[in-house]
Amino acid sequence: IRIVRKSKSDIPASQAMERVVAMPVGALANCSGHSAYVPMAAESSLRDVLRLISDSARGDSEAGPMVRRVPIVSHGGEVLHVFSCLDFLDLALQFPGPSVMLRAQSAKTFDNRGTILQASVMTTDPVTSALEIMDAEHLTVCPATLRELSGDLGGVVAS
Repeated sequence: IRIVRKSKSDIPASQAMERVVAMPVGALANCSGHSAYVPMAAESSLRDVLRLISDSARGDSEAGPMVRRVPIVSHGGEVLHVFSCLDFLDLALQFPGPSVMLRAQSAKTFDNRGTILQASVMTTDPVTSALEIMDAEHLTVCPATLRELSGDLGGVVAS
């Protein structure tokens, strides 16, 4: 593995990894600062989950920090699901009204195929390529693409 940048710390990588593994999930989930870790109980209403995401996205100062994903946790603290905007879209598309409205707005609004190859790696690329893209594009995740799935643009696969 090629190191992209030399660390400013004198801590060995093995010791740093031990620290990361010992961190609580909430601290690690928000270490980037891009999204606050705000878990909600499984009994929480869908309205409360959506309000948490939408209020923070509007910049509502009373809502607190930006929340992009909401972990739904059991009484024992086990993460049952991580709710995101995509879950909301999936739910909305189960009903005719939102489906018609989204079609009327045109799929072009949500079409980012022109930039997906720029900010992604092929599934056969080395992990360091993904890390370099994440650093250059200021991303917290890096999509992996597979050309065979979708012609010239590639198909995004989970990574």
